Amino acid sequence: MLRIEDNKILEAHLSAGGVAPIPFYLSKTSSFLEGKTITTEIVNETVKTAKSEISPISDIRGSKEYKTLLLTQLIKAHFIELFPYKISPEELL
Repeated sequence: MLRIEDNKILEAHLSAGGVAPIPFYLSKTSSFLEGKTITTEIVNETVKTAKSEISPISDIRGSKEYKTLLLTQLIKAHFIELFPYKISPEELL
């Protein structure tokens, strides 16, 4: 959940499934986003912050690497879909 005004993130709440025993609230990532202006660089930093918060395990549903990659791609996809005029997919890491 993002609350945006004039391309500035006023409030952010992100969570992820499959990276912990129960759905996991990304508190550091959510806090990082608040007050930021939406840019490709901020999305890249958001991905790095989210990756630092999770510790998925490999199991029958997928490897820890796959689950980390999936979260990365989902964050990018949401920002691209919500802010196509601000985010350059080619510049995302």
